[in-house]
Amino acid sequence: MSQVLSLANIASPNYPAISARSCFHETCFALRSMKTRIIRLLTTLVGLCSIVVLFRVIAAFTPPKLYKKDYVQFYLMGKAALAHLPVYTPIPELAARFNPLLGNYHWHPSAYPPPVVFLVAPFCLLPYVWALAAWTLVEVVCFASSSALVLRHFGGWKAPAQVLITILLIVLWGPFYDDLYHGQIMMLALLLLIGSWLCLRQRRDLAGGILLGLLLALKLYAWPISLFLLIQKRYRAVFAASAIFLAMNLLAMLWLGVNQVTDYYLRVGPAIGVIYRNHPINFSALAVGADFVGLWAGAALAILLLIVALMLAFRVRNFDHAFMIMLASSVVLSPVSWTHYLITLLPAFCLIASWRDITARECVFAALLVCASMPDLYDQVFPPILLRILPLLFITGLMLFIVRPFRYRPDLAKKFTDSQSGSRNTDFAK
Repeated sequence: MSQVLSLANIASPNYPAISARSCFHETCFALRSMKTRIIRLLTTLVGLCSIVVLFRVIAAFTPPKLYKKDYVQFYLMGKAALAHLPVYTPIPELAARFNPLLGNYHWHPSAYPPPVVFLVAPFCLLPYVWALAAWTLVEVVCFASSSALVLRHFGGWKAPAQVLITILLIVLWGPFYDDLYHGQIMMLALLLLIGSWLCLRQRRDLAGGILLGLLLALKLYAWPISLFLLIQKRYRAVFAASAIFLAMNLLAMLWLGVNQVTDYYLRVGPAIGVIYRNHPINFSALAVGADFVGLWAGAALAILLLIVALMLAFRVRNFDHAFMIMLASSVVLSPVSWTHYLITLLPAFCLIASWRDITARECVFAALLVCASMPDLYDQVFPPILLRILPLLFITGLMLFIVRPFRYRPDLAKKFTDSQSGSRNTDFAK
């Protein structure tokens, strides 16, 4: 009797549909399971490698590496501010007063704007080693927060697997280690940039401008984004950024005095640019052009890259992609550009990783771009001139790659436009 019923079910016209549907569900479940296993495996591998990176950072807390960090500038600058001394006194002189071990790495005054004292002063109440450890922890928290915001933007745990993998691989990238090793502030800059981007794309121009202004006050970085917003007539964001920048500097004048603030912008800042203009790993467009040809060539190269970035940003007709183009240009349009600046490109990489149906040619080109971003891999092979040019080529290629879907992939470009046509904040036409 059971065999008869089984044969009757097979003969039923609904049986093929049921079988096909069940096979489809089983295939989808198997693919999801495979995706989950791959992500878990990569997460485990990256986690193990991250432990190695962190051990390298911890190992750098031993002499003599402990005292050869950029954080020395922040620490002595904060110490001088708390002691009501000139914060732009040469580093060896400040070190002789507060900690003689800190005076053997930098010989010039601190290279950072006056508002930085508000950020570093609380840490300077601690001994140098503990202050450095606390700031390193802050940087790690900033990177983790930035990664969480980006991942949430692209769908959280439902985001494309390649976005999560990109975030994980950034931890193994050279700029990540460089920032933590030197006690730099670029992971804080990354958090402010991502916050500004997410606010601006939602037409929360006041909040986005405030975050951008905080970044400009702490480091003269990402100013091309402000210029882009000005041309786009996002006046509220530009006004907010300018107001915060001026307010932070006015507060610094009240604490440090007018002379110290003006001295930085008129003397110390330009002098730092001249000191590091011919540094072998300074890949700023201005520095590279000025060192190889002359100052006029450096200025011309920087202006040319800015014009190209603006043209590409307005061509894409999509705020997310335009913002990332201007962000990429910001890396090389500072008077001084170091490898740890590249850590701020995290959202740009994740945006590219979120593209659907990326071609094999695009994957190869992206891999070549990443290789070009790490000149330290070739420092024993290529001459110093080429090592300084490679990051410039990387940034230029990255900007062109971001605009690629809007030139050669109309299917992807249409998806970007359609996905934002209902938004009240991201369409350029509004």
